[in-house]
Amino acid sequence: MRRLAAALALALLIGSCQQGNPTEPPVPPGPSALSGRITGGNTAELNWTQCPDTNFLRYRLYRSHSSGIQQNPDQATILLSTEDITKRSFSDAGLSAGDWYYAVQTENDDNLTSWSNEVHLQVMARSDRH
Repeated sequence: MRRLAAALALALLIGSCQQGNPTEPPVPPGPSALSGRITGGNTAELNWTQCPDTNFLRYRLYRSHSSGIQQNPDQATILLSTEDITKRSFSDAGLSAGDWYYAVQTENDDNLTSWSNEVHLQVMARSDRH
């Protein structure tokens, strides 16, 4: 009887320790590769690669006047937030002359994120366009 009670206690202890402990820790989603170009003088055409992960949650496209969006996302503007994994392009029209920086943040169901490369685009002043 003592052996049965000890075995039952041990089984309960092992079972409670394993509950809620995944065998592998969650990992961030695979990052997208971002590319962009200026068209029509003041429109940024942006494209990024699709997240390959099955637990994709959303893309967020950021824009800023200064580089380092990944380090300071609060200093940037979110242009797009979408849960559509096939949405991989965006047109940012009506840009004023100057330097513009873009980056895509990908988030998964575990609330982990990864960042694309940062793209720098320059809009020329009207008098500088030929």
